[in-house]
Amino acid sequence: MMVRSQALRGLRAFLGALIICAPTIGYAASGSEGEPSTRIPTLLGSAFPGWKRVPNAIDMARAAPPDAMRNGISGTTILFCTVTARGTLNDCVVDSEEHPGKGFGEAALSLTPKFQMKPTKPDGSSVSGETVRFPVRFVAPR
Repeated sequence: MMVRSQALRGLRAFLGALIICAPTIGYAASGSEGEPSTRIPTLLGSAFPGWKRVPNAIDMARAAPPDAMRNGISGTTILFCTVTARGTLNDCVVDSEEHPGKGFGEAALSLTPKFQMKPTKPDGSSVSGETVRFPVRFVAPR
């Protein structure tokens, strides 16, 4: 039993990052907290097709900013991206970042190749050229 609990603690420490992939309207402009964003995504609510692929826990742990994780600092970055016909993300920018300068924005951007949306919206039309805004949250291990 002792070995199992030690293994679980090690696994929790290794997989200390979490991703939340829901589309948001949200608040906070680039690099600041609490201000409305000027970027309005086109894929919201019933138009949001859902994710075909997202980063897994190991991808998240590898991308997480090591200094922030080591110091117990968690953070959320809001990304704004254009969606291709295949559902991959292009031209992504950090729309807002919790704890600027701690590496969360760069870490979230490094994960964008791991994301893929379903290529068609619920109404059957293509996602090509649409935009999406979503949070990526990194949780420091305890």
